[in-house]
Amino acid sequence: MPLKKIILARENRAAIRNKIADSGNISLSVSLNVPGFPKTSECYTNFFREIIHEIKRFLKARLVELKEELITADHAGDFFICSVTNANCSPEQLKQITESFEMNHPLGRFIDVDVFDKEGKPVSSGKSKKCFYCGKYSAIECMRSKRHSLEEIRKFQEEKMMQYFSGKKKDNVCRELAALASRSILYEVALSPKPGLVDYYNSGVHNDMDYFTFLNSSAAISQYFNQLAQAGYVFTGDFSGALPLIRETGLQMEKDMFASTNNVNTQKGIIFLMGVALFITANIISNTNSFDIEKFKEVSTNIGKTLLAELENNSTEKTHGRVCYEKYGKGIGGGARYEVASGFSTSIHSGLSLLANADFGKLDYEELQSLLMDVLLSIMANNSDTNILYRSDLQTLNDLKNKAAEALKSKGTKEQKSQSLIDFCKEKKISPGGSADLLAVSIFLYFVNNKFNHGS
Repeated sequence: MPLKKIILARENRAAIRNKIADSGNISLSVSLNVPGFPKTSECYTNFFREIIHEIKRFLKARLVELKEELITADHAGDFFICSVTNANCSPEQLKQITESFEMNHPLGRFIDVDVFDKEGKPVSSGKSKKCFYCGKYSAIECMRSKRHSLEEIRKFQEEKMMQYFSGKKKDNVCRELAALASRSILYEVALSPKPGLVDYYNSGVHNDMDYFTFLNSSAAISQYFNQLAQAGYVFTGDFSGALPLIRETGLQMEKDMFASTNNVNTQKGIIFLMGVALFITANIISNTNSFDIEKFKEVSTNIGKTLLAELENNSTEKTHGRVCYEKYGKGIGGGARYEVASGFSTSIHSGLSLLANADFGKLDYEELQSLLMDVLLSIMANNSDTNILYRSDLQTLNDLKNKAAEALKSKGTKEQKSQSLIDFCKEKKISPGGSADLLAVSIFLYFVNNKFNHGS
């Protein structure tokens, strides 16, 4: 009979508690409030193990010391028990702490944390708990009156647990993507020396910004990366509707960027490009539980259709990008919009392709710097950078492309490879900021592919 087995399991648990009490310690145990039989399942066990991680972290943060931990499953369900050795933590204080955990956890009513004092006696809060299904009556009242069927309660409970897992997964993925985006931008900023661009050693051709200006703006915009990833993760429908969501966050990022840089435009381009890339990657991972670069290109192209339509609309604002588009066409003057519409072709074919077989973790400082310089040169050799087109002309851009291609083929240190380009940019007073943005996106795609492409 299941009931006899449950009673026996609870007697075994009591014996463990008594043993802890005999050693002069408080005991803490965790179980789940599971109606009916069986008392455990794959769903319940997965939820239980997640809860154990959470409560142990919660207790450690409050300086509660756990010893002799045991986690098991029996006919009474999943079970965790340990002794608490803090001399300055009374059973009553511990009970208050665990109650706080239960009360503030979104599924706290599914969790039962028991505290027994040094004599093996239970410490009660004396509070009546509400039924976790209806929330109207006390749990004991609903149980005794059999107000709800076991089937509907268990179904409700498992659905809530699955929703909880889904939310945790979303938060974990988006938090990881946000961190990778921040890393990618900082890697680009740290690459030194860079032709015409701000780096650790100098400000390139810029007299209104330096390395610390970029650190300031990177810190200001990075707080929004999680928000962009979250928006992409839950997005459904036609991707033409994605741009307003991305731009809404992007406009706030621009505002914070300018506030942190004294109104200097340091990273407006990367705000747009990284925003789109984050949104797409989160959406793909949400729908497929993995990352696929071909799918990334497909979604990017779909979003880009709206961007190209905007370029062709003569009534839109006369931005630098529009000026270049009207003068040179989308293939040369399309800028960041065309990069997205082409499926991030430059970032992928000229950037990611060079990074694909690299292992950043095995590269020392100089090796990583050298690799990133080659990627930047590859991008510069193939990117129609509208930063240069707007401030100079097509001939200057083509000269820079040729010099970048020559430097990429040459041998030597990153300083030797970049010197002729540094001199050229200084002479022409140009800065390939668009290529720097694409370097950051390439690094981001490398990180994402390594982390989330489970088929590779």
